[in-house]
Amino acid sequence: MPIRWKFTVLALAVSFASLAAAAGNVDGVKTWIVPDTPDGLHPNQNWHSVGVAPNGDVYVSGMDHATNSALYRIKRGSDTLEFIGDAKSASEAASNWRPGETAQKFHTHPAFLDGRVYVASLDYSAIDSGYLKRRGFHWYACNLDGDTLVDLSAGEPGGSALAHGGLATLAVDPVHGLLWGATIPDARMIRYDPRTNTTTDLGRPPRFGGGYCYTGRYIWPARDGKVYFTGGNPAWGQKEPPAIYAHVHYFDQTTGRFGERTDWKLAEARAIETGQWNRERTRCYLVDDIGRIYRYDEDGPAWTSLGELKHDGRWVWVTQLSPDERSIYFVNSGAPKDALYEFDIASGSTRRLAYLEDLSPELAGRTRHTGHDAWDAGGRFFFTSFPWPANTSLLLVRIDPEQLKASLGEAPR
Repeated sequence: MPIRWKFTVLALAVSFASLAAAAGNVDGVKTWIVPDTPDGLHPNQNWHSVGVAPNGDVYVSGMDHATNSALYRIKRGSDTLEFIGDAKSASEAASNWRPGETAQKFHTHPAFLDGRVYVASLDYSAIDSGYLKRRGFHWYACNLDGDTLVDLSAGEPGGSALAHGGLATLAVDPVHGLLWGATIPDARMIRYDPRTNTTTDLGRPPRFGGGYCYTGRYIWPARDGKVYFTGGNPAWGQKEPPAIYAHVHYFDQTTGRFGERTDWKLAEARAIETGQWNRERTRCYLVDDIGRIYRYDEDGPAWTSLGELKHDGRWVWVTQLSPDERSIYFVNSGAPKDALYEFDIASGSTRRLAYLEDLSPELAGRTRHTGHDAWDAGGRFFFTSFPWPANTSLLLVRIDPEQLKASLGEAPR
């Protein structure tokens, strides 16, 4: 189906720390180049760190996988991406940045709890013992009505949440007012109580053994008091045993013990990568990094395999559950031509909506795309995009799927 093209002038930067949106080639598409920070960070990548706060503001992280990471925001009703703060500057302000220290990533989905947004640093990504040479991660937060990023770990023993290790995963437990995370490279469960600024290392399931493993990138605290998670990924060379990793595990907040649901099967020992609850928080849709999709139901609770997101790429790191719970929009990575797709939940069918390079000139040549659970009040979702190697600027993308489909000639449903 032909795309209706339009020509626009790219928006100019408001300042080097904020940027206005640029329109795409198609109605329903806008993009932002994530700007450099005042202290010289050039963000060129993002790993799962984009989300929308309860007040409608959009938060996105930018990082260089080497020195530093930063947090940005688009306020509700605005199209300007603005810089909030970066790890190094926040820690220096708290006298908690050591000589030679780095904060390679904010790898976590932004966590929103009690009027604040939280992120955490990850300074070593390899699944080996190299992390023991680095200081552990820092918690950072900003008030949703504020403009200052604060290093919360400056008040913890040793100035870090843990002695060693960084967070790859972060989830909010709204019932108990807690944050839950998982570390790289040993998949330890972490609990943080923001009321007391206390981090608790709960260890890892005894069934995981004593070695390293791939850490699941999505965990989900549930109504039954359990925090569910997965681990393992054969693509990263760890060869985790399927008998241990090809099903769901949990931490029980009531007993303080780990357990497993061997009846909640995964297609293979490949951890969940992205996820999103429905509006009522009764069902959670979970996807691994190649597109197998599962559903967790609070009633029961129950576990269902929903099949697979069909695509011709290597990975799926962008998944967005539609507000009406009828579709999952997703973007593949590492394909000959990466594309935006729509998965129909009822039928289990997938269709390609458009190639990314046709949506915006900024998307041409970008082969890595990340972001889940990032819808604004206008029914638009956000993800990030960058090439690999990450040798240019990070791009934030906003898609209005209904407006886009109308531009492609589809009648509204």
